[in-house]
Amino acid sequence: MKLSNVVLGSISLASLSTAAPLESTNHHLHREVQAKDVVRVTVTRVVQKGLTATATLDGNNNPIITKTTTKVVNGRQSGTSKTTTLVGDEGSNVNVYGSSDDSNDDNAKVTSASKQSTKPEATTVTKKPSSKATSTKAIATSTAASSSQTASSEDDESEESTSDASSFEDGKIKCSEFIGNIPNVVSLPQLPFGGWASFSDNNGHTVTECAPGNYCSYACAPGYSPSQWADYDLQPSSGSTLGGLICKSDGYLYRSRPSASELCVRDESTAFAKSSLGKSVAMCRTDYPGSENMAVPTILNGGDSNIPISVVNEDTFFHWLGKSTSAQYYLNNAGVSQADGCIWGNEADSTGNWSPLILGAGKTGSISYISLSVNPNNNKGANYNVKIQPRDGADVHGTCVYEDGKFTDGSDGCTVAVMSGVVDIVFS
Repeated sequence: MKLSNVVLGSISLASLSTAAPLESTNHHLHREVQAKDVVRVTVTRVVQKGLTATATLDGNNNPIITKTTTKVVNGRQSGTSKTTTLVGDEGSNVNVYGSSDDSNDDNAKVTSASKQSTKPEATTVTKKPSSKATSTKAIATSTAASSSQTASSEDDESEESTSDASSFEDGKIKCSEFIGNIPNVVSLPQLPFGGWASFSDNNGHTVTECAPGNYCSYACAPGYSPSQWADYDLQPSSGSTLGGLICKSDGYLYRSRPSASELCVRDESTAFAKSSLGKSVAMCRTDYPGSENMAVPTILNGGDSNIPISVVNEDTFFHWLGKSTSAQYYLNNAGVSQADGCIWGNEADSTGNWSPLILGAGKTGSISYISLSVNPNNNKGANYNVKIQPRDGADVHGTCVYEDGKFTDGSDGCTVAVMSGVVDIVFS
């Protein structure tokens, strides 16, 4: 592991967020941290001077993608055309994932351009970690493209195809049905929503069914993140977030972000969990954007050594009020099940939103940031030790060790910056 002279600040969570969360309060709070602020932290970004993120941008500074359409006549390819589509939220620096020639190819191609921004050497962004999901300037992946596919025809009529087997087709699945057959979408049986993560009306209020006018949020498998959320100008002014598919008036499901063809997109493969514990650990990611409930499970069993953590691409993932957001997990004590841990819990059992630790993960530019912090709602400590450990050859700045109920540096949390390679989050 290489250590640099870059200082990783360890800052703690704002005192305003230490109260127990209210289940009816469905929003995150993000803000730029000023030098005068006394705050807590989940992720500290360390950016070397001159480091830039790249994107494909149009003349108005909006990120774009190019989609190729194949024209087929009598079963033969007769030519291709390209169209440009706006993607992203605020036109910030974005790594835009382009289409792959193989629908099973997990390695998305990145399109980039030359817009540059110089960032200060240490920038921290945080949001209220209270109830529903502490999110720091960490990340998220978002995909926006569909593979070009050739179709054959028996007559002289021409036809176009711009989808592949993993693309979601709008208006084909009823709102009353769960989308469990969609690649990398997972059901949440511990919730009373028929597999869905949550339902919200267009004001961001939680409702009980996927009905016309509502957003229907879904969960993705470990290592994947949802790609669907309402446009920035449609997000509620209250600060609640709208994520998922839209149930329209015809009773069928449609994408809220048509630029993203796949509902679950692969995250960065820079962090994995491993365990030598005798009991499983329910790591419960927040349903975000959406209800922000800690409902999306990654179950780490004893002996597991390569369980993916969702290191989201914050440049392309959901932006809340113009600020980047991360993947956020509530780490339950060992032995707590998904059914008990990936729901709103209770203080006595230290489960769900009362779990002892919070994990944040995200990537911006070329650097991944992985953080561990104490849940301000819980002062009892976890029943295990955990550390962020670089794999051989990884270039990682900073150390992060939680042992015997406290962080070894005496802080409320710590962050590492993964410049290259992979880290393991080791439970013991």
